Amino acid sequence: MSTDVKQGEVQTVRVSVERGEGFKQAVKLEVKAPTGLQVDPASTTVNPGDKGDVQLKITAAKDAPLGEQKIMVKGTPDKGEATEIEFKVVVSAK
Repeated sequence: MSTDVKQGEVQTVRVSVERGEGFKQAVKLEVKAPTGLQVDPASTTVNPGDKGDVQLKITAAKDAPLGEQKIMVKGTPDKGEATEIEFKVVVSAK
C-alpha cells in the first residue's frame, strides 16, 4: 500500500481491519509516522460492530524529507498478538 503527498499538503488514506470468521474483539490501532509526516488519528479503536475502515489523514510538513517514507500501523486486539503493517508515502516537492 502506498500513497503520494506533496510537501505542505494533506492526503487521506483508508486502512481496513479485516476480521476472520468468529473474530469479535475490539482492535486498537496505533500509527507511527516518521519526522515530517503527521497522521490523524494517531490512535483509534475499531469495535466489533464497526465496519473496520479507518480514514487516516496524512499531513506532510512544508520541509518534510523528500522521497519514500514508511508509516507503521499496529493493530492490537483485546486478546492475542498484535499485527503490524507498513505503508509507503512518497513525499514530493510542492
